[in-house]
Amino acid sequence: MKNRTLALAALYQSAFLVQQLAKHGHADSQAMRTIIHSLFQLDAPSVLGVYDDLAGLRIGLEQLVIQFEGKQARDMEVVRYVVSLLHLERKLSRLPSHLHAIHDEIAAIIHELDDNDLTSIRVLSQLADIYARHVSNVTPRIMVSGEPVYLQNPDKAGSIRALLLGGIRNAMLWRQLGGTRKQLILGRRKWVESAQSFLDQIASRPDTEA
Repeated sequence: MKNRTLALAALYQSAFLVQQLAKHGHADSQAMRTIIHSLFQLDAPSVLGVYDDLAGLRIGLEQLVIQFEGKQARDMEVVRYVVSLLHLERKLSRLPSHLHAIHDEIAAIIHELDDNDLTSIRVLSQLADIYARHVSNVTPRIMVSGEPVYLQNPDKAGSIRALLLGGIRNAMLWRQLGGTRKQLILGRRKWVESAQSFLDQIASRPDTEA
């Protein structure tokens, strides 16, 4: 359950960051780095290792609480992106040639990757290109809503595609860990409790700002 919570939080975080970039033109840099980092972990020793640092998933964990707890109105746009990413991942899972190509091209980037360069325009552009060539042609396509000034900006659009690719990666990890859509409908309390437990861990760190 804990591992599934991390993967699901990363999926929700990807969707939330896509929304923020499309509507406002900016998103939390640490949260973005965590999602992009997960794309390059092709052989991580643990699920937490996929994300480098638990604090990097704070936004996604908060989204789980908001979306599942019911105390606040659900952001249906974020939910729509999550559902679309889950559906798209299932379609891609039946297209092994696409998955192999994505894997091989990400592996090629790793060989020239500087860890401090994860969210550079160059790396995001490379990931966006992978998405455009191997995912964009899979239907139904994800329709991102936002401000034209951001959606038509090549760098912003590239960042959005890179985050969508990260969302698919984490949707796949969630499914591989035993996640199902039925759990999303029937197990809301468990998701909230698990996410809140991780948020409490983050808050209890001595270097966490109040």
